[in-house]
Parts: sequence; structure tokens; C-alpha cells
Amino acid sequence: MTPFVRRYRDFDAPACYEIFCRAVHVGAAQYYSEPQRNAWAPHTKMPESWPLELAEQACWVASVEQKLVGFFSLESDGHLSLAYVAPEFRRTAVAAELYKKITEDAQRLVLARLFTEASHLARPFFEKRGWHVTAPEVVMRNGVEIERFQMAKDLK
Repeated sequence: MTPFVRRYRDFDAPACYEIFCRAVHVGAAQYYSEPQRNAWAPHTKMPESWPLELAEQACWVASVEQKLVGFFSLESDGHLSLAYVAPEFRRTAVAAELYKKITEDAQRLVLARLFTEASHLARPFFEKRGWHVTAPEVVMRNGVEIERFQMAKDLK
């Protein structure tokens, strides 16, 4: 099944937020404790800033049978800000198709480098595509430490 991929639209924000929460709480459960997942993606309503944050980036959404199942967003400086796929669509073509669109945006922007902060779950996906860890890091979210990896990929 090949997902349908298109640009983000404002009305996609609630579905993207739901995907984000499910990806963290279900998809990343084997890598992060419940307190870590709660700090990373609190089970609260969508922040008011969420739609604008997505709209200000090059954001792509993927759908299967007209239901959103993933989204990736790229900032103009090459920061891959958000990369989330619904847990039941992991290891399908969804993330790869979204990644393809982000890399096309990077080429249009003539970016020399992409960078991100990847979770334990996302790290292998990026490594498979030529990214490398530049530094492990521990960040504080709502008073809880969360380990992640600064990663980058040179495009030129």
C-alpha cells in the first residue's frame, strides 16, 4: 500500500497531534518509560501553537484510505523538526514517502545539510538513509530526562 502524500493544511493539525501522541506513547513504549513518554507528549489537548508551528514549516502529511497516518516537517535551515508515523504504520512505506518529500524540499532550498534530534525509535530509520549521530544528548522535558541523538546528513 502506497500512502497518499500531500502538503499539510491547517485542518490537519488535530490529526497530526494525535499521531504525535500515539507515536510517542505506543510506538516508542519499548524505548522510553511511561514518565518519559508523558513528559515528551503529555496527554492534554493540542497546544494552541501546534497548527501555526506546522504551517510555518515545510510539512507533509501521509494518508491511507483517507486517514492521516504520518507527518514530517522541515524548517528552512535544514532542521527536520518533526517525524512521526502512527504505530500501526511503522515499517511500511509511510515514513519513506514522507522522507522523500522532505529531501525534495531540501534540494529546492539548496540546503547543504539536514539535522534532527532522533529518538531511539527513529535513529535506525535515519541511519539507514545515511545520517550519522553527531552527539547523544539528554534533554529535560517537564522535569524528566529523555535520551535522544543529534543526527545529521550532508547533502553536498
